Order: sequence, then structure tokens, then C-alpha cells
Amino acid sequence: MERSDYVRLVELARSGDMDAFAGLVRGFQDLVMGTAYGWLGEVETARDVSQETFLEAYVNLGQLREPAAFPAWLRRIVQKHCDRVTRRPRRDSVPLEEDLHAADGAMPDIDAMADDRLLRIAVASLPADERMAVSLHYFAGLTAPELAAFLDVPLPGIKKRLHRARRRLQEQGARIMEKTVQQVRPSSTRTFADVVTFFLAIRAGDRARVKHMLERSPELVNAVQEWDSGLVIDGVLPFASRATALITAIERDDLPLLDMLLDAGADVDGACRCATGESPVWAATVLDRLDHLGALLERGSDPNRLSGSGNMPLHVAAMRGSSQALKLLLAHGADRTARDAGGRTPADWARRNGNEQLAAMLAAGRCRRAPPSPGAVPQEASVAAADVLLTGIKALDLFCPVPRGGLVRVPFMAGAGMVVLLGELCRRMLVAPAGRALWSGFSQRPYDFKDWQTEMSELGLADLVQQSLADVDASPEARREAYRRGLDLAETLSAAGSDVLLVLISDPDFESDIEESFVRLTATRSSGSITTIHVTTFPERDEATWPRLRPPYTAQIKLHRPRARRGVYPSLDPLESHSSALSEARVGARHLRIARRARETLERYAARDPDLAALEPGGAAADPHFAGREPGRITAAGEEDRVALRLIRYLAQAFFVTEPFSGRPGEWVGQAELLADVQEILSPRSSDRKPRDG
Repeated sequence: MERSDYVRLVELARSGDMDAFAGLVRGFQDLVMGTAYGWLGEVETARDVSQETFLEAYVNLGQLREPAAFPAWLRRIVQKHCDRVTRRPRRDSVPLEEDLHAADGAMPDIDAMADDRLLRIAVASLPADERMAVSLHYFAGLTAPELAAFLDVPLPGIKKRLHRARRRLQEQGARIMEKTVQQVRPSSTRTFADVVTFFLAIRAGDRARVKHMLERSPELVNAVQEWDSGLVIDGVLPFASRATALITAIERDDLPLLDMLLDAGADVDGACRCATGESPVWAATVLDRLDHLGALLERGSDPNRLSGSGNMPLHVAAMRGSSQALKLLLAHGADRTARDAGGRTPADWARRNGNEQLAAMLAAGRCRRAPPSPGAVPQEASVAAADVLLTGIKALDLFCPVPRGGLVRVPFMAGAGMVVLLGELCRRMLVAPAGRALWSGFSQRPYDFKDWQTEMSELGLADLVQQSLADVDASPEARREAYRRGLDLAETLSAAGSDVLLVLISDPDFESDIEESFVRLTATRSSGSITTIHVTTFPERDEATWPRLRPPYTAQIKLHRPRARRGVYPSLDPLESHSSALSEARVGARHLRIARRARETLERYAARDPDLAALEPGGAAADPHFAGREPGRITAAGEEDRVALRLIRYLAQAFFVTEPFSGRPGEWVGQAELLADVQEILSPRSSDRKPRDG
């Protein structure tokens, strides 16, 4: 693509012209694919990385100061994603030696070369710099001078690389690569460029574009977002998703788009490729999208399809107290006697979560509207206890008790279950008669207001949590006004005697507003309390975590990605989470002594195994929605290590908000039981009592 052409397209795309961005994808797709393949040596992985590169480019295009620098900027993005892929554990594949042996030491017939395995044979033995040059030459058709400009390497060096690579490949190897690349080059089909822009159009609610793309490329209707979770960490996507287009339309609450996709032939039962393995009907049920659910069932969707967590949509509706969803599902053949992976019927779940009326309706075959409920209230639960909020979350109550009326800092961390933990805290606050939960602040890209609504709906909090949030595209004045309304509402609720949990979302453009609100909130004196959780700006920064508290903050909740990778949720980091309430005066001498000893045990273990390598990953538990599934078995041999890992496993806990995903009932652990369990783990000979693992 000529310089003047891509400069014009970049300028148009920065102003929101998606046609212009689609032109950039088409113009640079072969170049990006060639770069990724030259780095990685695998076609499918290179294709995934290429799509992720263009997604990040779309989100961050406004940060590119000089449009003429677009090619070099794009190269840095693709190389960053390639680097991340090469540093993560590689999936199993057939060794190159076995491939060569299968070919009996000779090159196969050239007519049978449409296989990625043969393409790897052709180039896997090349050094990285030669592989990059020859891949770009074949994929993108770059000449030696163009390669020199793109890779920022002198022309003589490029010529030497190409010469050496061709000599290694020799004639037949070069013919293999050329023939195979012709069939996998992105520009040989519209699909690659279209998948990226297709999902961008769905997120933007651009139905006209979606319709046009489906008319041109009907196969897109069942496309899946096959993108790496690292895009969430980088702030490119709001959360990791392997959703189909149909499920994405449900998440975005776009019923006309859902109908359009169904009319175009979308698989009405096509499951996502995420850990939940959810069908469209399951997704519509957990999100309580009744119009979507009705449309899917009318089109013949199966109401009895199991999800990855071993339950059916009817179980989910019963968990969440959604009688209208129950009515729809039963009317279309849902099995009221079906048992989930834990052996529970829908009526069992309704009864367990405090919906006796709904359980009776299920048994009698009648379904009337039941009021929304945050779930059963444990007999021993008292959220507001003196000046500490007892949450029933083991790791939090042990290491970082939340000061009632305090200011709690949460350094932003994507991919570690942060939003799920905040949602669980809101739900636990709501079990108290005077408890209220409120979100306010300044949402940032890529996490827009619809994403927040989707997350709250998935967690069963849409009708329970109050909010005063303006979308990312609102004017600064409108966003500031929404934020101030949120503060006013928090103070009004507090003055009326409510204990308020206020979640504040930061934005670097509104720092003075955030700081001003801290002074205002800490000065508030009412019959109720306002406990503020401040989520710092994202994407995450290395310097965001403090080694000690700074006024006016009274606590810091730090998450730990190695725990999340091992399926230990909540992934609270006990070594970098601090609370002024962890003192003898606030929680008692025994609690303080046990917490200190537990922290010292974990600190010694962290020095030996910071990535928790001795605790095998828990499979689907690596998704925060599966909080409470038992992490993998312990492989450590030393007794002290086994004690530390047993403690880590114990602190993993089932959440109420994730019951549909984990299939396990939420767990509330009181302070007395928590301390007794931890003491038994640390000193197993002191008692015959055996603590439960989370």
C-alpha cells in the first residue's frame, strides 16, 4: 500500500470511519501475518496473533501521533503479541523430526502441500532472522528494499538473509513454501479481514455494516472471537471472550442484531469456546435477557443443553430467582427434574438461595414473578460488625479486613478476577438489611457502560446494584455530572441509615475529581457508613501497588496473577494486601497472631515458588467465574511447602455470584470458623478437627 493511501486511511479511521480501518486491515494483513509467522512458525497461531494485532491497533489508533509511522507502529504491536505467545507454555505438537521421518527424508509431492505441517517443515530449520525475511517475502510479497524499510535493517543485510534462506530451502523447499503460502495468505480470502471488523461492528451496534458483511461473507455468522486473554491485560478488550457472534449480540443486549444473525443462519445452539461452554439459551438466561431467550426458544434452541459447569438453563434461572425465564424454559420443554453435576434439581437451587416460593412453583408447575434476591442470608452473617465489614470471604477477612467507612485501594489488574471479586463484595453487602451497593466513577475504554451492564447481569446483580456511570463517549461535563450524582446518592443513602459500599472507577483525566471526593467522603458523618473501594486507572501499571498504606487510604486489596492462573480465587495477594483494621484493637489478638503466622508461612513459600508451580492449574478454574472449584493437586514434597499450599487451597472459595458458572453453592465462612481452620492448617497436631478446602 502506498504511503499516501495508508496515511489517508489512518486519518479517516481515527475519526471513527470503520470502512477506512477495514481498508488498513486489507492493506496490511499479509504483512502482519508474515511477521507473525516469521516469528512463531505456526500458521494458526500466527493468524490469531494477526487478528489480535489489528484489534489493538483499532483501540489505540488515537495514540498514534504521526499517521506516516503506522507500519512501524503496527510492527511493534505484532512483535509484542508474538513475544507474549513465545513466553507462555506451548501446546503439544508433533515434533519436526517426526514430520521429516514421515516424509522418508524426501520432500512430498508438490500437489499435497496445503498443510501447515509441511509449511513448518519448509521453514522451521531457518534461523529466526532468515525466517522473518523469507516469510514476509512470501506472505506480503515485499521486495528486498521494502523488507529493509519495514524491518529497519540495512538493505545489504536483508539481501544476505534472503540469499541464505533460499539456499537452505533450495528449490523444492522454496516451491513448497510458495505453494502453501498461496493457500494460507490472508489476502487470498476475505475472511481474515472481515472477522476483525465484523466483531468490531457488533460491539459498536453497527447493524447495517453487520448485514452488509453477512451478505458478502455468509460464513461470518458463526465466527468466534479466538483472541488471547493478554488483550485484556493490555486494555484492548474488556474481558476475555471466545464468544460467537450470537452470544456477543446477547451480551450487548441487541435484540435486532440477534434476529438478524438468526435470519442469516446462525447456529441457534452454537456454544462459545470459553470455559463455560455456554449455549445462546444459557447465556440469555444467566444475563436475564428475556426477549433474547424467547426469540431463541421460538427458533428451536435446546433448553436442556448442558454448560461446561454441568448445569442447564433451568438451574440458572432457579439460582437467580428469575421466574419469567423459568416460565419460558418450561414452556419450551425444559426438564424440571434434571440434575446438575452436583446432583441438584432446579427446585433444590431455588430453595437453597432463599426462593421457597419459586421452589414450590417449580414443584407445582406454576411460575409467577419472584422478587430479585441476592441469595440466602447465612444465620451467622452480620456484614457490618462494629468498625470492620465481615465479608465471609476467607482470604480477605484473614489478611485484609475491610474497615467500615474506610477508603480501600484496589490497583487495577485484568485477568485476575477483579470485577468478580468486587461483584461478590457487593452481593455480600446486600445481604444485610441496611446494606447498599453503588458504582460510580469514570469508565474507560475498552470497558464501556454496556460491558458493565453485561458483567452485573452475569453476576446476578443488575437489579440489585445501583449505579451512576456515564459512558466513555459522553462529554467530560456529562461524565463529571454522573460521578457527582453518584456521590450525592451515596451520602443520601448513608444519611438514611444505610451502610453503603461505593465502588469508584478512576480515569487519569479526572484525578482532581477523585481526590476531591476522598476528602468529601471521609468527612461524611451519618448514621450509616460509606465504605469506598477505589479502582485505580487501567491498564495496570507496575508501580500501582504500594508496599505500605498511604493516607487517606485505610486498606489495599492487591490481586495476584499466579494465583489466578492456578485457579485460586479470590486471587488476593496476602503479601501486598494491607489493612489498618488488622490490629489487636480492631480484630483481636488471636486473629492478629494467626494472620501474621499465616502471612509469614506464605512469604517463605513465595520466596521459593513465586509462581505457585507446585500447585497444578485447576483447568476451568483458571476462569474467575469458576471461583471455588478445587485447584489442582499439590506436587510439593517438603512439609513446610505442603502446609503453605494447603493454606492457599483452603483460601480458594466458592462465590455466590458465580454459582451458575462454577456449579457450586456460594460459601460464607464466619470469623470464628476461619481462625480455627487456619490454626489447624498451621498446627495440625493441635486438634483433630480437619478444615475444609475451598
